[in-house]
Parts: sequence; C-alpha cells; structure tokens
Amino acid sequence: MDFGEKYDQGVYFHISGGSMADDYGKRDAFAILVNAAKKAYGEEIRPDEVQDAINYLKGFSTRDRPFEDYLKALGIPDPTRRVQSLYDALHRIKKGVS
Repeated sequence: MDFGEKYDQGVYFHISGGSMADDYGKRDAFAILVNAAKKAYGEEIRPDEVQDAINYLKGFSTRDRPFEDYLKALGIPDPTRRVQSLYDALHRIKKGVS
C-alpha cells in the first residue's frame, strides 16, 4: 500500500517516528475505520485498508480484543447489527489506543 496517497480528506497513516507523526497516523487510521463503519450498512468496504489501519493502531494498544471484534463485525450478515457492532468495537479501540 502506498502510504503517501490521499485518503478522503487526510493522508494515509505513516510508519515513521515522532509523536506528531504518530498523532496524524492515528487520526488517519481511525478515519479509515470510521469510514468503513459508515459504509458497512450497504456499501463495499476495502478490507486491505481496514486491516492496515488495525495493524497500525494495534501498535499503540495493549488490548487485541476490540480489534478482533471490529474485524468479526465486518462479517455480520444483518446490516443493522453489523454497524452497531462496528461502532461498539471502534469505541473500545479509541479508549485503548494511547
């Protein structure tokens, strides 16, 4: 994946040093997950981007369960339950990322 290309209104997260780069990277990775949750009701989700965002954010968390729950939620057939489960997992991911 080219981490220099545009993602909606931000830039893909960067795997580079520095706390400011980490802050921008987290913001962009969260944008990918939020965008996927918004589209989960009826649109196609780009799984490679979601997986890359999750892998990046896992580096700032000590808990894996919310990330696993997010990925599992993508496979829930009922769109209403899928979206609710995605937002629930996203909330727990945000709480666990430092």
